[in-house]
Amino acid sequence: MVGAGMVEELREYFAATTAQERAAHAPGLGKAIGVPELGEYLAGRRSFRAAVDDIKANTRLLATAQVSKIRRMADAWGWPVRRLDASATIRARLAGAGPAAESASWERDVRGPGLAAIRAFLADQTSHGHGDDATATAKGVDEPSAPPLLMRLPRMQRCDMVV
Repeated sequence: MVGAGMVEELREYFAATTAQERAAHAPGLGKAIGVPELGEYLAGRRSFRAAVDDIKANTRLLATAQVSKIRRMADAWGWPVRRLDASATIRARLAGAGPAAESASWERDVRGPGLAAIRAFLADQTSHGHGDDATATAKGVDEPSAPPLLMRLPRMQRCDMVV
């Protein structure tokens, strides 16, 4: 992020806004990775190296907390968790390998396995009588009516990544 222009972008933001305006943005932008740390650097209160070190440390803390939450959800809800690793796609982008290499690694490592996991989950739900209630009734299965799949999921999680 730092090498991709984050410092310049935040320098422009801090130069164009007052402390009061930044305080109004604090609930969102003020908590974004790197903003508070680089804000301290741009204000002259810490060195660039210290700001970058803090960004790295805070990113590790955030990742650890997210992994912990995911594990708790998996344990509490009994969901299998599958890890989708986009590292090869990121490496292809950083190396300038081109759209074909990026797309191939994305399909192989992220999209393909992700869709397979979703299909397996949905097939499992249907095979256990949690799918279409009309189908169950037509087959003579006398099961209590299950709420629609999305209503049974405690919370849908979403992660977008732009490559």
